[in-house]
Amino acid sequence: MTSISAVKLVVYEPWGQALHTVTDISSLEWAGKLCDHSTLSVTLPAGSPQAACLRDMVEVALLVKIKDEWIEPAGARFFTTGYVQDPVKDFGATTISMIGISTALRFESVTIPTPDDEEGKRVFPAQSPGSILCTLFNEARSRDTKYGLEWAKALEWSFSAQRDSHNQPWGKNARCTFAPSASFEKVLEWLSSKGAVEWRMNARALEVYRSGGFLSRRNESVAFIDAYAEAAPVTTSFEYVSTLARFRGKDGKQWEKNNPNAARAFGRIVKWNEQGQVERDETASLYLEEVSKRGQDPRRQYRREWTLTGDPESPLPWVDYNLGDWVNASGSELRVRETGVKLAEDGTWSAWVTLGDRIEALLERLARKTTDLSDGMVGGENSPVVGVGGPRAEKGTPQAPVDLLASSDPVSDASGAFHSVLTLSWAPVSLTTENREVTVEEYLVEVTKNGDKTRYYTCHEPKITIQGYPGERWRIRVRARSAQNVWGLWSSALEHVLAIDKEPPPQPARPQVEAKLGILIVTHSGQSSTGAPMPNDTDYWEVAVSSSSTPQPAVDAKVAYAHGLTWYRSGLDVNKNYYVRVRAVDTSANIGPWSEYVLTQIKPLFDASKLGAQLASSTDALGNLIVQIRDASIIAPGAIKTSHLAALSVSADKIAANAITASHITAGALDAYIVNGSVLQTSPTARRGVKITSTGLYAYDYAGNETVKITGSSGTISGYTISGGVIEQSSYSSKIRISNGRITFSENNQTQMTIDDDGMAIWEGDRKIGYISANNKHDDPTVRGLSMNLHTEGDYVTWSYKIHPSDQYSTTMLTLDPKGRFYKNKPGIHFGNDIWLNGNDFKFPDGSNFAIRYGTLDGAPCTGISSNNNGIDITQDDVYVRFNGTCFSLRKLLRDNGYNV
Repeated sequence: MTSISAVKLVVYEPWGQALHTVTDISSLEWAGKLCDHSTLSVTLPAGSPQAACLRDMVEVALLVKIKDEWIEPAGARFFTTGYVQDPVKDFGATTISMIGISTALRFESVTIPTPDDEEGKRVFPAQSPGSILCTLFNEARSRDTKYGLEWAKALEWSFSAQRDSHNQPWGKNARCTFAPSASFEKVLEWLSSKGAVEWRMNARALEVYRSGGFLSRRNESVAFIDAYAEAAPVTTSFEYVSTLARFRGKDGKQWEKNNPNAARAFGRIVKWNEQGQVERDETASLYLEEVSKRGQDPRRQYRREWTLTGDPESPLPWVDYNLGDWVNASGSELRVRETGVKLAEDGTWSAWVTLGDRIEALLERLARKTTDLSDGMVGGENSPVVGVGGPRAEKGTPQAPVDLLASSDPVSDASGAFHSVLTLSWAPVSLTTENREVTVEEYLVEVTKNGDKTRYYTCHEPKITIQGYPGERWRIRVRARSAQNVWGLWSSALEHVLAIDKEPPPQPARPQVEAKLGILIVTHSGQSSTGAPMPNDTDYWEVAVSSSSTPQPAVDAKVAYAHGLTWYRSGLDVNKNYYVRVRAVDTSANIGPWSEYVLTQIKPLFDASKLGAQLASSTDALGNLIVQIRDASIIAPGAIKTSHLAALSVSADKIAANAITASHITAGALDAYIVNGSVLQTSPTARRGVKITSTGLYAYDYAGNETVKITGSSGTISGYTISGGVIEQSSYSSKIRISNGRITFSENNQTQMTIDDDGMAIWEGDRKIGYISANNKHDDPTVRGLSMNLHTEGDYVTWSYKIHPSDQYSTTMLTLDPKGRFYKNKPGIHFGNDIWLNGNDFKFPDGSNFAIRYGTLDGAPCTGISSNNNGIDITQDDVYVRFNGTCFSLRKLLRDNGYNV
C-alpha cells in the first residue's frame, strides 16, 4: 500500500477543452458515495493568482499522483457550485465548492409523456434499465437543436440497451412509470433504489452496472482494522424503528403487519408504504416485510479514519479499495458505502470510509423482490406484461424472420481452450401476417445443438453472436415478439456446422475426364495438386462443367466425399468444348480453390449418311429392321429402360447360362445415382441417405447429420460410438459412457454422475459429492429403503425452488449443513420457510415428549409449548405459565409486584 505524493486540478471549459492547471492548493477534501454524486472542496491561499480561474462556472478534474503516475480516479470530475472568500478571517483565502458532473442528470427530465396515458405519464413497458436510460438520453439530445443549447454535450454513457458498462447482459427488465417532470437523476435513483443498477462517473462517462456485478466485488486484499485507525465511531439510529407496518395498493386496498420484534419503548409507531399497482396479497406481504425489516432494529454504520502515512497497513482509496467493495472490518464483511481523502494545510493526507450494516444489503434484496424486475411489473405482480400507452400498435402476429445468414469463426480463450463463435443475422421484422406495421420488442433465437439440446437466446436487434464448440451441428430458428407481447411465426430452420478451422481445403489435382456414348464421366484420385491426400475433414466435392474457361464457374453438382470421385453427366451438346473443374468443401464450410480445368468434347455416336444405307440393307422380307448387338459397349448406360421392354419379353429361357457376366456390365450400366464409382448410395446428394464406400457404411438424416458410421474397427449410431464392448456418446463437452455395467455422464472431461449397481453418485469436478442408492440398515439387512447420502467431500444438501423461471438462483426451503459451510460456522439442519405442523408432538428416546399447541386462552388466540402438562402459553398481550394444567398470567404477576407492563 502507498500514499499520495502530489495533487493538481485541471480546469476545463464545461464539456469543452482544458484551460488551466491549478497546483497552488492549501487544503482539499474529496468525498464519494456509492450511487450518488461525489463532492470536492478546495482552498487556495490568499493572493493566489490561480484562484481566479476557479471563481467561475467551470469543469474541474482532480488528479492525484500515486507511485509516480498521475491518475484521475472514478468520481473525480466536477462542476463548481460557488466559492467563499473572507478577507478578515482567512486573509482572503478562497474556498471553492464542487459537485460531481453527474449532477448534469438534474438538468434534463423525462419531458415526453406516453400518448393516451390517463395520468399523462411516461410508461416504459418491461424494458432493461439500459434501454430506459438510452431512450431518455437520446431523446434529450434530439431536443438540442430546438432550444439552441445543448444538454451535457460531451456526456458519454458506456452501456447499451442490452449490456451494462462491464459488457454484461442486464439481469432484469422493469416496467416503470415516470412523470414528465422527473429528472434523469430521479430515474437513475429509482433504478438503483430498486436494486436494478449501480452507477458511478468515470471522467465524463456515466457507467451503469447491473446490481451485484462489477461494483459489488469481494475485496479480500484489505481489512479495515482498528490497529491503524485514529477514529472508529459506530453510529446507531432509531429513526426507522416501527412496530406496525401498513401498505396501500391498487384502488386503496390496505394491508398491515404487526412487528413484534421491534423495540417498543416509544409505544406504537406506524410506517406506511404505497404502490398503486399492487393488488395481490403475496406482493403486499413483500412490501410489509421490507417496512418491518427496516423498523425491526436500530440502523448502524461503521466509520474508520486514518492518516495516509505510506505504512503497509494504511489502505488508500482507488488503489486498495473502491466504492461498492465488500471488505473485512473487525471480523465482519461490510460494504464500502462512502469514502474520502483529505489534505490538511500542513501537507498531511488522511482518509476515511463508511461501511454499511448488513441490514442495508438485506433491504436491497427486498427492494428487488418488491419491484420484481423479472417480469417487469412494479410491485411484483406475476401478471403478463402488456403494451401500454404510445401510438396504438398493431396487435397482429409478426411475420416469420427471413434471410437468415450464419457464419462462424474458431477462437481460443486465455487458457488455450478452443470455441467457435456463431454470428447470425436476419432481415428485421416490420409487418404482421396481415401485412400491417408492427413494432418488434425483441427476437427469440432457438438453437438445437447436435439434434438434442435446445437453448434459447434473446436480442433486440436482428443480429446475435453465440458461442459454441467447434464441429457442433446447429439447427437455428428465429421469431419476433411485438411490443404488444404477441409472439410471431418461426422462421425456416437454418442448418450450420460451427467452424473447426478457417483454413480451406487445398487445390485438388486435375480431374480425369472421358466421354463415352454421349456420357461425360468425371473421376478424381482424391489427391491435392501437390500429390498429397486431401484433408480428413473434407466434406464433399463440387463439380463444374462450363462452356468457358472462367476461373470461377457455376457449381453443377455436389458429390459426397469418398476419398475419390466418380460422377456422370448426360445431355451435353456434341462437338462443343467443355471445361471441367472440381473443388473441395470441408466440414467447417470452408471452400477450397478450383482445380485446373480439363478440356473435353462429346463426340457424335454415328454418321447419319452411312447409317441410312446400313438400315436399308438390314431389313427382312416384311420390312422389319434386323439388329444384332455384338458388343455391350454399343448400349449406352441407361439407354435401355423398363418402358422399352414389353412385358415378359425377356425371360430366363432367352438368357443362356452365364451369358451375362461382370464384363458385360460396364460403369454406368446401373443407374449412376445408385452406383457412383466406388460408392453405393441411395441418394446422389452429399450427406443424405445411405452410402457404402471402401472405408465403411455411412447414413445421414434429412438435415445432413451423420447418424450411422460403421468401419472395420468401430462404429457410431446417432452420435453413439461402439468399440470393444463400450458404448459412448460424445458432443464435444458432454459425454455419456456405458461400460462394464456403469453409465457415466461427464462435462468437459469431468465426471458429473455415475449410475451402477451401487446406485447413483453425483460429482462436482473431481469431488464426489454424494449418492442415492437402495440400502439396508447397517445392523438389520431386513430393513431396506432408499438412502440419499453426502460423501465425505460433499458439503450440504438443499431442497430448493425457483420463484421465477428466469431466476439465476434457487431459494432454499430445507438445508442439511453438517460442516457449517453453507451457513458459516452453523452446522445442522436449517429451515428456510414456514413450518406447518400436523401432529405437533416432538418425541424423545426416553419416552418424554414436547408439544406445540394452538388454541385460545381467555378468549384470545394463543400458541403454547408444553411437556408433561407444564409449559408456556403466549397471546398477543400476555404470557401464561402453566403448572400441572393451571395457567398463571405473567403480566398480572409482574403488575402485582410493582412493574408497569
